[in-house]
Amino acid sequence: MRLFPDSKVYVLCPGNTASGGPELLHQLCSQLLQFGVNAQMFYYKADSSFNAAAPVHKFYRKYHLPYTFNAEPSARNIFVVPEVSGGLLDSMKVFRRVFWWLSVDNYIDNVANSIGGRKFNALAGAMPKIFYFGNTDSDIEHWAQSEYARQFVMLNGVPEYQIYMVEDYLNQEFLSRAAQIDLSRKENFVAYNPSKGFEVT
Repeated sequence: MRLFPDSKVYVLCPGNTASGGPELLHQLCSQLLQFGVNAQMFYYKADSSFNAAAPVHKFYRKYHLPYTFNAEPSARNIFVVPEVSGGLLDSMKVFRRVFWWLSVDNYIDNVANSIGGRKFNALAGAMPKIFYFGNTDSDIEHWAQSEYARQFVMLNGVPEYQIYMVEDYLNQEFLSRAAQIDLSRKENFVAYNPSKGFEVT
C-alpha cells in the first residue's frame, strides 16, 4: 500500500458487529495509527443492529479508534475493504482500493446466496464473474490473510504481483486466558469447528 504524506486510509467495517473479520479490521486501523498513518474506521450498516450514533461494538472500544461516515474523495486516499463488502468496491473508484481477503469461505457463501444457493469449491477452478478480478479492476490491490486466500485470488485472475500477504494476530484476551489453563488436567480431546473445512470434518 503506497502512501503519500497526505494520504488518508479508511478501513471499511460493518458497524456494531463482532466477529473475526471486524476484529482484524480494528487491529489494522490501530496498527496504522501507531505507524503514524492517518487512518480511521468507516462503519456501514450491515444489518438492523447498526446504530449510527454509536457504531463501535463494545468489544472494539478498547482500541479508541477514530471513525467517520464521510470519506474525502481523492486518488491519494485509500479504502481497505473486507471480502464481505466487495460489492461496494465499484462505488469507490475515485479512491485507491485494497481488497482484504479475510475469509474466502464468507465470500463464496455470499456469491452462492446471490446466485441461488449454488456452492463452490474454492480451489477447484475460477468462480463465475460476480466480481471482476481481472482487467476491469486492475488497480485494486489484494491482501491475502492466508495461503488459501492467496491461491484463491490467483486462481480467479489476479496476477501474483498484485497480491500481498497481510496476516493477523490473536486478541491478547485469548492469550491471557490460555496462560491460566492448568495443563496437568488436559485430556485427550480435540476441539474443532465443524463449519470450517466441512469436506474433512
